Amino acid sequence: MKSVSAAEASRHFSSLLREVSCGVRITVTLRGKPVATISGADLVEHKERAAARHALLSRLRATTATGTRGWSRIEIHRDALLADWELAVNGQAPFSIDPLR
Repeated sequence: MKSVSAAEASRHFSSLLREVSCGVRITVTLRGKPVATISGADLVEHKERAAARHALLSRLRATTATGTRGWSRIEIHRDALLADWELAVNGQAPFSIDPLR
């Protein structure tokens, strides 16, 4: 991992971005202390997805499977539907709900 000062990062930001696009991770320091890391967006997205997947699987493992669904589609969208109803009653256009995938 490469380390640069904040002043140097400011002066050479475009060249640092080129390095990051090639897979280099860069630590930015301020007065000798690390304050930020610049890394590729795909790496960050991968870590976020992995963390979300881990959280979901942990929650699912802690839940007892019943074999039946304990909720309806209306219950999932209840808040959005009530908000849309309020908008429609007041003469405003309701928000669209994306279909379940």
